[in-house]
Amino acid sequence: MELGSIVSKYHVSKDIDPIMSAALQMLLGGGAVAIVGLLRGEAAMFHFSTRSLVAFIYLVVFGSILTYAAYIYALSKLPTSTTSLYAYINPVVAVFLGWLILDEPIGWNAIAGMIVIFTGVWSSRQRDESAARR
Repeated sequence: MELGSIVSKYHVSKDIDPIMSAALQMLLGGGAVAIVGLLRGEAAMFHFSTRSLVAFIYLVVFGSILTYAAYIYALSKLPTSTTSLYAYINPVVAVFLGWLILDEPIGWNAIAGMIVIFTGVWSSRQRDESAARR
C-alpha cells in the first residue's frame, strides 16, 4: 500500500480527482480478487443472509469507498509520511469503538499495544518535524 501511495503522490497527474482515483483503484483490485476467487471455485460458497448483506453494504460504503477516498484525498494534500499513519491509528480507533458501542473489554495487552502505537506515531512525527526545521 505504501508503494502505491508514493507512486500516486508523485507520479499521477494532479488533474485526476482523488475520488475517481480511489474508485478506479478499488474496481481494479476488486476485479482481480473476484477473478482469482472464481478461478479457485469459491463462487459456490458465496451466500448472503439479510444480516450479512447489511454488514457488507455498510463495509463497502463506510469501510471502503468513503475511507479510501478520504485517504487518497489526504494523500494529495498532506505529506506521505503523515498520511501513512492512518494504518497505525485505525486499530486503536476500532478497539475504542468496540469498547464504546459493543461493550467489548479492553485488556492490558491491548492497552500496551496502544501505548506502543502512540509512541511510534509520536516518534515518527517528532522526526518529521525536526527534519522540516532544518
